[in-house]
Amino acid sequence: MSKLNDVKIFFCFPNSTIKTKGIFVDALIRDVQPNRKVGYAGYLKKVYLHKHLSGYFNSKNINTYRPLLAGNKNKIEKIIQLVAQKCLEQLPLSSLFVFIFPWLGEKYNTAFGGVNGFAPYASTVHLFISLTRFSSQSLKETLAHEFSHAVFFYYHKSALKLTLLETLVFEGLAENFREEVVGGKTIFMVYCAQ
Repeated sequence: MSKLNDVKIFFCFPNSTIKTKGIFVDALIRDVQPNRKVGYAGYLKKVYLHKHLSGYFNSKNINTYRPLLAGNKNKIEKIIQLVAQKCLEQLPLSSLFVFIFPWLGEKYNTAFGGVNGFAPYASTVHLFISLTRFSSQSLKETLAHEFSHAVFFYYHKSALKLTLLETLVFEGLAENFREEVVGGKTIFMVYCAQ
């Protein structure tokens, strides 16, 4: 865990390769401890986090997993700290918890530049990073976008289930915030993992 002001960063990368999906996901979340603000990385119970993460991995893609190298970790951490501080200057948030997981899927790699994100709860962001494909810019853009969602959930806890129209507005607000904070291409994509 690293801390810069109110930004807490957790790298969830096992130290060795693992061949079965269940054991791999167990290894990813082994060190995720409950927190009174965000539960288990945004989930009430660790089993819910496990179930959610299981949807990102399969026996084929976990075979491509490689542990995180110190150089990549430092680069990712610096980018997250820089962008999070820019975001916090625009939208106040008492704290931000960023959980970083490997992104092993081929789906959406081109569209998202090797980085995928998800804000499961208030003050919580999950980043999925392809260590072989991610770019600094895609990491910046994804974090800023997901930060906007995490702030929204902080102030609107009852809005965890949104209608289609609300989802379009929700995504549009996040994209506008992302453009304002870190720039990038003007795109609009709605990706529903569930």
